[in-house]
Amino acid sequence: DVRRLCCIQNFPATDRRAEEAGELERLEPRALCPLNRDRVVISGRRIVVFDRDANDPKVTSDWPINDLAFNHWTMEIVTPIKNDLYVWDALTGQRLQIHDNVIESNITAIKFGLKERRLFVGSEDGEINCINAACGAKLKVLTPHTYEVTQIECMSGKVLTLSAPEKVINVHDDTGEKKALLLKRIDLSDVGVILRFAHDDREMLAVTSEEGDVGWYSADFAKPIADTSQCSVNHSQAVYCCEYFRNVPLIITTDNCSAIFWSVPPLRAYDFFNKIMLDLPGAEDGAVSISSMCLSWPDECTLFVGTDRGAILCVDITTVVQSAGRQREEILRRKESGERAEVISGRIFESLPKPVNSNEYVFFLESIWTVEKAHGLSVESILFCKRQPSVLMTLGADNCLRIWDHASGSPLGSLEQGLPEGLIYERSTAWSFPLDPHLQIQSDINALMESSAKFEDLDLERLRSPEDGHSVQHLAQRQTEECIAKLKKDRRRSIQMARSNSSPALAGQELPKFGFSNANLGQEFSAAAPRYLQGKLRDKKTQDWYAGSLAPGYSLPQLQSGMSRPPASETKKVLEAARAPSVSLGIRNS
Repeated sequence: DVRRLCCIQNFPATDRRAEEAGELERLEPRALCPLNRDRVVISGRRIVVFDRDANDPKVTSDWPINDLAFNHWTMEIVTPIKNDLYVWDALTGQRLQIHDNVIESNITAIKFGLKERRLFVGSEDGEINCINAACGAKLKVLTPHTYEVTQIECMSGKVLTLSAPEKVINVHDDTGEKKALLLKRIDLSDVGVILRFAHDDREMLAVTSEEGDVGWYSADFAKPIADTSQCSVNHSQAVYCCEYFRNVPLIITTDNCSAIFWSVPPLRAYDFFNKIMLDLPGAEDGAVSISSMCLSWPDECTLFVGTDRGAILCVDITTVVQSAGRQREEILRRKESGERAEVISGRIFESLPKPVNSNEYVFFLESIWTVEKAHGLSVESILFCKRQPSVLMTLGADNCLRIWDHASGSPLGSLEQGLPEGLIYERSTAWSFPLDPHLQIQSDINALMESSAKFEDLDLERLRSPEDGHSVQHLAQRQTEECIAKLKKDRRRSIQMARSNSSPALAGQELPKFGFSNANLGQEFSAAAPRYLQGKLRDKKTQDWYAGSLAPGYSLPQLQSGMSRPPASETKKVLEAARAPSVSLGIRNS
């Protein structure tokens, strides 16, 4: 690649073993000729033609994309391609930049830090790097795995990395800026073939396996806590997806065509809660399994599912979430009313009905909307953007990244790599990423106020909780105007002079724009007429020291430097020699 001055591909032009064995005549190449963009001819004692597959401008990448990440602050989408990171603008769908060679081998997992300023990158060789999300600079290196990194998750002060072939979860310290010590090493060899894991942002980890088991581990002690082997309802197939709820004490795991909810404290500890059966598109033609899953935000009452045949569907799970919320409130109420010992010991659950394999706890849920051909191949990942208005992102095995309306399932666009630089390309799909400017400005202002000590006197709860009955958009617009007026007022206050011992009379006055003197404080000089300094004339004969409008007669062209122009007698022969070829070719010089 001549733009980056690096070699991106090399291949042998002939088969040396066949030549040495006499099966082929030696090539001994002498010349190379490109016939077009994708075909090259090499000639020697024989002629060899090489073809390559043309780039598909409609896909996101010609190479497999193993993961994706979304930055909610900068509105950027990050996709790993080989050992590079491609950064896309979520508002326009255009590629912004490429972070080259952020790691040695191909990237298999990426994850933004909690503040989305850093990006953790894992490779197929087990290496893990922490880079700056803005420029791609390496910040620190984490303890590597023996085999490829399957998944990366971030907690407060910790980073969790999973290597499924190694069957190990490493817990790294993330409090240091340049060093990341290995705190714990969780051995998962007893679970079987590990697929995924999830965490509760504190210390508990939920691990799923290909045998259908779900186990819980402590990140602080690196020991198993419980599993689902003794539960009344279990998975009979591989569990590909697992996720913790943040609002209710539940965990959801999915297999081929169903999803099981598991309860965690303060509900029954690590026990069966509910099971829902899903109607997946294409199930009548053969086996279909769930390949990816995510929950809505912030209510977590909607489940989005992707299948291995490229379909996505949306399911309403409000009944399960509300049931778990009511049970948690009832247990906490009884705990505060004098039954603390029963709640801590678990005796309180003896008086509550236990979920079993019955129609009351195992039932069928219809989907709100379904897109059967969302991708040509399996849906590898689903990401719900935690912003308003929300957007659903899907990454398929067909190397395409698409966005959808989470409420209706309508397509909003697809990331397209287009043609190489210098070639004109028109998008085949329209990219329409939804954005409310007032809500976005309000979100940015709230973030600035929370991080700055200057705005501690503002009532943040009043800014965030509408009580006057207006719509959220109207309230956000009004609050934006109030905050902008507040910033302007503080700005005017900051440019006023403070009281000093030497000149107390100047306190409260505004600083001048260009300077001040004792005679005229804050005098304005911008309206004064310009005055040009007259340069010295070196010689009366060289009046062309100035060029353009300042030159005498205004007939000379503008000079590129202050060097004097040579006399016309010295350049006459050069001009005549330059006109001679033009005359011989029949070109007249006007």
